[in-house]
Amino acid sequence: METMIMAEIPMGEIEAEPERMDAEKLRGKEAVYAAEGRTWHHSVAVERATGEVRAWTEIATDDGDDVNGLQGITIVDPAHRGHRLGLLLKLANLRMLRDRSPSTRWIWTDNADVNAPMIAINELMGYTTVDASAEYQLKHRA
Repeated sequence: METMIMAEIPMGEIEAEPERMDAEKLRGKEAVYAAEGRTWHHSVAVERATGEVRAWTEIATDDGDDVNGLQGITIVDPAHRGHRLGLLLKLANLRMLRDRSPSTRWIWTDNADVNAPMIAINELMGYTTVDASAEYQLKHRA
């Protein structure tokens, strides 16, 4: 699922190459987060017939901040979209976070304005827009 992110999330005109994730890179990321005092709370949807992960979401909490959480990626395998997996998984992850970190009161997230499916899920869950930013990409001419 980690490798699928850059290829699957809508980013408008921003171009990014998919990252190949392996166990070593993943363990390195986890070590950096641990050193930063960031804990990630993950939920996945697993296909019973194959044991394969078909959807994933995560929320981070930081040491020293017991009020704010950061909603990270939510992604659903393209072959399994259209069944509300993203919404159901985000709700399950919020329930888990409530049990693990009951003082977390606010969940912050962001989305590209072209990511209508995730924006719709977030709005259905009660997220509201509080800010906007722009990202620019300089493309070198060959």
